[in-house]
Amino acid sequence: MKTLMLSYFVTLIVMVALDFVWLGRMGDVLYRPVMGDMALPGFRIAPAIAFYLLFVGGVVFFAVAPALAGAEPATPLSTARSSASAPTRPTI
Repeated sequence: MKTLMLSYFVTLIVMVALDFVWLGRMGDVLYRPVMGDMALPGFRIAPAIAFYLLFVGGVVFFAVAPALAGAEPATPLSTARSSASAPTRPTI
């Protein structure tokens, strides 16, 4: 559990830093000309916090935890797929 928490926080720091640099450098050059008025003029912190907490949770669940466990990368996908309830046909 301690390793997963450390992995979560390290991944969170790395992802936020990378996105901060990317959006800081490319936001006005790449996104604003294409999006125009759809892009907000300022930065909203609450949606950003919610996004990163959920996004990093997904990265840790689908990529980091299986890598630490030595499992195949597709293991969480099969877990998620098998836990979803699929419609069943009645047997005759």
